[in-house]
Amino acid sequence: MQTCPNCEQEGIIWVVRIDDLDDPTYLMCLECDTVWTMTEKRDTSTGQFFEAFLKSHGKLPNWKSLHPIREYDGS
Repeated sequence: MQTCPNCEQEGIIWVVRIDDLDDPTYLMCLECDTVWTMTEKRDTSTGQFFEAFLKSHGKLPNWKSLHPIREYDGS
């Protein structure tokens, strides 16, 4: 299990697929909706909330584009 550095909830970091982005898989806290790239260090200075993340990639926020794949186990 992984702990989210932003909301400090344990076990809710997931590998997710987000439609229509260049890199289809990301990490996301399903509690506070923070998104990180797969290679990004996860701490309070990194990641973006889901809506801001999509906007930063030129996409409109659309929760239907989000698809949880599996719980992140650190690998």
